[in-house]
Amino acid sequence: MNQDLSWDEAITEKLNSKFGFEKFDPKKVSLSFEEKKNLFSHFVESFEKKEIKIITVAGTNGKGETARTIARELSKNGKNCGLWTSPHVLSVRERFIFKEEMISKNQFEKLLEQVPLLSFYESLFYLFCLWIDQREKVDFLILEVGLGGRLDATNFFDTDLACLTSISKDHCEILGDTHSLILKEKLGITRETAPLISCLTSDFLNSEIKEFTSKAKINWINLKESVPELRKLPYWEQNTLTALTAVNLILQGIENLKIPNKNELPPPESSPGRFEQMTLKNRGFIFIGAHNLDGLRHLVQSVFGRIKGEQEIETLFALSDRPLEEVSSMMDVILTCPRLAKKAWVCEFNHPRALSSEKLFSLFEQREKNGKENIRFAKDWAKQIQNESTGTTLVLGSYYFIGEVQKLLLSLSRTS
Repeated sequence: MNQDLSWDEAITEKLNSKFGFEKFDPKKVSLSFEEKKNLFSHFVESFEKKEIKIITVAGTNGKGETARTIARELSKNGKNCGLWTSPHVLSVRERFIFKEEMISKNQFEKLLEQVPLLSFYESLFYLFCLWIDQREKVDFLILEVGLGGRLDATNFFDTDLACLTSISKDHCEILGDTHSLILKEKLGITRETAPLISCLTSDFLNSEIKEFTSKAKINWINLKESVPELRKLPYWEQNTLTALTAVNLILQGIENLKIPNKNELPPPESSPGRFEQMTLKNRGFIFIGAHNLDGLRHLVQSVFGRIKGEQEIETLFALSDRPLEEVSSMMDVILTCPRLAKKAWVCEFNHPRALSSEKLFSLFEQREKNGKENIRFAKDWAKQIQNESTGTTLVLGSYYFIGEVQKLLLSLSRTS
């Protein structure tokens, strides 16, 4: 990985100055969903006229990996794909992909001048639509939902195929505090004329999807029903299965749809913040954006299948701001895995969305009172990275933290 971040730092400062930091606050949104949708109406009309097909991917975890796999596999089959994902790790340009290439810096800067004042996320999505509208021969747009589904900017477009990867509790203050409420928000991406592929292992949630799709007359491909061993598959295999089913449906049609079996799944590929690897001297770093409780649980189940050998592992763990009860549960997951917990550190990092050290110390005190073990605290995580350790360091949690660690490693590699 060899990347000059000077442009990215300058453009990030400009974006933050114009749109504010990337933090969703429903109380500060001045436009209604319908008013914002109207701002995108000319893109909707243009994409329909050009017969661009929309694939929308929602879910608490795995939606980014699934969206990238769909785009990659369709590209292998000669399709020209635009891909929208979020968040980014090192460069905002990671969100803007067409034909497997990022938007150029020059294109980004020119189009930025045409973007109306919306939220940070919605403004970037508007820029993405501007860029795609200028591309030639776009066959598919694969859109990863940012938050929820029903009120997300990606839902300004009527999807031709909806994919649902997982449901667990995250962003409960916005989406609701039960799995049923969260599912309802994410099912908002569906349309009567568009098939739905889901990869949920919960019988209860699948019964709710069955009731919903029956009433809405939606063709539902339930992978839990088609793949009996689904619950036993690691998360990345579930995501790959969802993606390949989507690709098969597009290429073969729903009447001839073939569900892939486990032996047909390709090996996992890394993407920004998702099992990326870097090295510094004799030390390897693996980055995994396991930023909520369910994602971390699945990580523990599958991570050691990707880390070969028995080398010592150091774990650096940091989160964006979220309820302390959830942070405590995530610490428990790490502590119950001896190989992760042996050299584990909770880190503080400097970002507007980071969990503050004050909240962390409050959590530590609470856990001590309850007789619970704490993970060691690393106030200066940069010093941890620059020590002379060997082996593997696992960097977990917030994508914002992963980005900060990668920036430091790039800087150190240039000076070493």
